[in-house]
Amino acid sequence: MKSEASELRNISNELSRAFFGRSCHGAKLESALARNDSGGVFDLCIPTIGIRGVFCDVTDEGGNWTVFQRRVNGDIDFFRGWDDYVKGFGDLQGDFWLGLEALHRMTRGGNYELKIIMTLLNGDRYFAKYSSFKVGSGSEKYRLRLSGFSESAKRDSFIRHDNRQFTTKDADHDAASFNCALPFEGGWWYDNCADSNLNGNFKKADVKGVWWRSYYGPRAYLRYTEMKFRRRLQ
Repeated sequence: MKSEASELRNISNELSRAFFGRSCHGAKLESALARNDSGGVFDLCIPTIGIRGVFCDVTDEGGNWTVFQRRVNGDIDFFRGWDDYVKGFGDLQGDFWLGLEALHRMTRGGNYELKIIMTLLNGDRYFAKYSSFKVGSGSEKYRLRLSGFSESAKRDSFIRHDNRQFTTKDADHDAASFNCALPFEGGWWYDNCADSNLNGNFKKADVKGVWWRSYYGPRAYLRYTEMKFRRRLQ
């Protein structure tokens, strides 16, 4: 009986660790399924999607961040089609995109803020923060809603993409007369075309690359990016 009770407790503990909840709010590092310096992977229950692995940042500004994009080594190809961007792809401990449908489901109720971390090729590190962030539904082509910029990125190179639908190489929803995803080699909320291209080709330092338009010149090329959101408490 004691061994059975112990086994049941172990199963219960494992389930409580694996199925943490519906968001990263309140996530603790010691509960993560895998971890690095800032957070770890939790199996969250996303409405209508089900159990998904999600990387929660538990340290930056008090934590509670859901990381939905990271570029760190170029191992994952981001020049992909619509279905991949809707479902998500990559390695949660490396380069990844969480998925447009998950983004919509996790930001459709309540108020959320967005933070983008960027490291330039020379090692300088900046962030862009927005007090309001939401992604629309699939019928809206996952339209971006964005406002309330604060720096240190020095220039808001994402606001141009506010109210834009998402575009990939096989699904053109931008405002240009051509598909912006093709020359920029990414999937993004392109306008006609872009002031930023964080899902571009990690291995190129030109218009196809990963960059943020800034005071440095036409483009500041990046060797690291991370995009994350959390519920705004105030």
